[in-house]
Amino acid sequence: TTGKRLHEQDFSDDRPMGYEEKRELCANMNKLPGKKLGSVVQIIHDRNPKILQQNGEDPDEIEIDIDRIDAATLRYLDMFVREALAKNKKKKNA
Repeated sequence: TTGKRLHEQDFSDDRPMGYEEKRELCANMNKLPGKKLGSVVQIIHDRNPKILQQNGEDPDEIEIDIDRIDAATLRYLDMFVREALAKNKKKKNA
C-alpha cells in the first residue's frame, strides 16, 4: 500500500505530460527503492489495471507502457516519485 488512501482529488491535475516529462518520470522511477517501486505498481494497477504486463522471460519483472497511462495518474505518479526520492535522499544524508 502507499501508506495513505488514494483519493480522487489526488488525481485532479490531468494536464498531458510531454515526452521529456515522461522520460524523466521513468528515470526517476528506476531510482526508487523496491518498496516504493511496489507502491508505484500498486497505484498504476488501481487506476489502470490493464496496463501492467508480466515480462514473459522474467516473472518478477513488470513492463509498464507509460504512454497508455492516463494523464492524471502520470501527474500523481510524478509527484509520488519526487516525494519518495526526496525522502530517500534525506535518509541518506542524515
